[in-house]
Amino acid sequence: MSERGREGGPGPPKAVRLTFTFEGDEVRLVSRQPVEMIAPPTDKLDGYEHEQGFWLEVRTGQDETLHRQVMQDPLRYDVEVFSPDPEQSVFRIPVGERSGSFTVVVPDLSEADHVALLSSGAPTAAARGMTPEAAARAPSGPATEFARFPLRPDRGGGGA
Repeated sequence: MSERGREGGPGPPKAVRLTFTFEGDEVRLVSRQPVEMIAPPTDKLDGYEHEQGFWLEVRTGQDETLHRQVMQDPLRYDVEVFSPDPEQSVFRIPVGERSGSFTVVVPDLSEADHVALLSSGAPTAAARGMTPEAAARAPSGPATEFARFPLRPDRGGGGA
C-alpha cells in the first residue's frame, strides 16, 4: 500500500472510527471519523463460513474481506442480572426496548469499500418474527450479513 499513512505505509498509522446507533433491529452508521492510531489486528480472514457469533468485516467492492473484527454482540436481546442473594447465580433477562450505540475502529485501507455486520444471533431470528425472549433462547445458525455501510460516502460504494 503506497498511500502515506495507510496500514503499513510511512507516517502515522491511519484508521477510521465508526459509530453506529441502533433501535430494535435497525442499525445506522452515524459517524466515520479518521483517526491516527493503530486499529485492532484482524481476526482470521478464512474459515468463517459456518461460524457463529458477531463480527464486522471491512470489504472491497468485490466483497473480498480485508479485515475481520470479532466482537461481543452489541445488539443484545438480554442482559446479565446479579442477585443480592449470594446463593443465586447470575442470570439473564430479556431487554424490552433495545437501543444504544457502539463504536469500532478499523484500519483505513485504500482498497476498502464498505463495512458489513454479520451475526448468528437476534437480528436474523427477529427477522423471522420471533419475540425477543424467543430469539434470545433460539439456537443460532451460521452468521449472516444483516447490514452494510459504505466506508467512503464519496465513492458511493457499499449500500444497505
